[in-house]
Amino acid sequence: MHHRAISILLGCVAACGDAIGATDAARLDVPEADGVIDGIRIDEVASGPRAPRVETSSSDALPVPQATENDAALGFRVNGRVHPAGRPAMWFVEYGATTDYGSRTPARALPGKLSAHFREDWSEGLNGWNGGFQGTSLVSRVEGARAFLRYTDQGAAENDVNHLDGVGLIHLPMYGYPGNVQSGVNEQPSLYLGGGHPDLRGAKMAMAVRGVDWVPKGTTLGTWAQMDLDPSMADQVPMRRANWAHTGEPFGDLLLSGQWEEATWTLRNRAADWTYAGQYGARNAYLYKELDGALADVNVDIFPAQLLFVDLFDLPSGGIDFDTLSMTYRNHSVLVPSNGGTLAAAPAGGDAAALVDGWRFGDGHEWTGASVPGQAIRWTLARGITLTSLLIHNSVEAPSTLVEVRVSDDGEHFVSLGEREIPTTSPFGPNFLFHHQLELDPVTTRALPLHDKPIIALEVVILAGPEGAARFGLGEVEAYGAGAIEETEDDWYDVNLDIVAPPGRYHHRIVVTTDAGTTYGDDVAFEVPTLAPPTIDTVIPGIVPTAGGDYINIYGTHLAHQISIEIGGVTLEPYGVARGVMSVLMPPGSGTCDITITTDFGMATSAGAVAYDDGTGLADPGPCDLAVP
Repeated sequence: MHHRAISILLGCVAACGDAIGATDAARLDVPEADGVIDGIRIDEVASGPRAPRVETSSSDALPVPQATENDAALGFRVNGRVHPAGRPAMWFVEYGATTDYGSRTPARALPGKLSAHFREDWSEGLNGWNGGFQGTSLVSRVEGARAFLRYTDQGAAENDVNHLDGVGLIHLPMYGYPGNVQSGVNEQPSLYLGGGHPDLRGAKMAMAVRGVDWVPKGTTLGTWAQMDLDPSMADQVPMRRANWAHTGEPFGDLLLSGQWEEATWTLRNRAADWTYAGQYGARNAYLYKELDGALADVNVDIFPAQLLFVDLFDLPSGGIDFDTLSMTYRNHSVLVPSNGGTLAAAPAGGDAAALVDGWRFGDGHEWTGASVPGQAIRWTLARGITLTSLLIHNSVEAPSTLVEVRVSDDGEHFVSLGEREIPTTSPFGPNFLFHHQLELDPVTTRALPLHDKPIIALEVVILAGPEGAARFGLGEVEAYGAGAIEETEDDWYDVNLDIVAPPGRYHHRIVVTTDAGTTYGDDVAFEVPTLAPPTIDTVIPGIVPTAGGDYINIYGTHLAHQISIEIGGVTLEPYGVARGVMSVLMPPGSGTCDITITTDFGMATSAGAVAYDDGTGLADPGPCDLAVP
């Protein structure tokens, strides 16, 4: 590991704010001039605070082929850790055929602190959460003073086969919508965590679980996250969703005691802890998204406890109870002190600092004051922010009903963004007592700035509360946009990045820069393979009934990227591929049939691989004839 002291104009963290959610895999590129990172000059200076540290770990192949100009190849994924010593930091990867490298990826900002919090105890019912493949398998229950949720597995009706070519067959015990893209199942609302873009890199998770006559049959519990690659196209068909399963810290064994157990786990941004959930036979509804960018914006749904590794032929049974989910995740609100926000003015009464402590509501996390209309709470910002999203949460203890948000681009003159009502009740519980302000382009549906210039101050004015209320109050106030410089944790960050390249050997290293200097990680080499064509080794069972309706398992290699499967010359829909096994539902038919699998990288045919029963339990030697519509 090498480092030299430099000075970097960290305005790039602001100007390149979107790099936090960068999603495109890096490609071979032309390096910029020496001493330049993304157009920003870096100059050698004397040493300052502690220099950052970096560790480049072993690389691995991408789970899905990415196209290049020359060929389709797996490319490689760079893995490592960065320690920014609590300073705003940028990092990138140098790579090439030799240790001279010659190419590098665009710089990315390390995300800010783990200081945003979410807690749900389901004391008032489902509160916007649901479970089961049909959305009907999760119910609210009460035992004594304890309210909780119970999932009852419905067997084959729970089978989600959309991800067999990745993590395998799954069941869906519980899920909710944290982001700005929601499916509306059972009219579920969005929590708008992180303003609709929750950053779960390194998130801390906890939940109580209990098995109820639970028979796992080889399954376990792990978190699942789904994100839309292009929210502006979210309402169009087909959807473009990426799915990742957290398989690094499974906690299904806690169900076996039949007692309440506390599960705690961390969603480390580490490739070894996650399994790509697949593309269901290369359907364009499920697309690949790099892990770092995916976890930075979990904008669709989260499954805190997903049933993983379900066996299609040996399903689990019983029930699972859930109680009190908590999440601590990256806080990108520009109002928090670590991101440049400063409380400039507040009326007498409660502690206004609680409005940006990362908690939506609750004892010690709300401001309450006299029921006097016109009270204002003001923040100033360290840098100009292009404001795109606001969340104003209500106080549970002393709710307000009407507020006005005003912003300033010069610190003196304020412009109103309008008066907004804040709900005092919600059928989904107190986590939904908020006003969310977001304006979308009518054509692209992308977020528009809420003010035509970058702002340096924001204030919330309480205009009214419930009639006769003795006090008015607010919960968390969140503001999001581009331009903030975020302090980082004084700790290690897991990082990963995809590089798409033709087959060959590549050297690479991670480079991190703070105002204390630049540090270069150790060199690591990786061989990008040319993918082999598929093979078909065994088909079980080899004989199926003429009435159809039985599944066959096709065992082989390099099956995960199949384009099509033909049996007897007829294209069939596979259930996908899980751990080198492809499952296919056989239609009615007769005779002995060939199987052909085609992928991006070749074709494999197994002659006479499966036959229909001739009525005596033996293979029908006649020509293959499938009865398909």
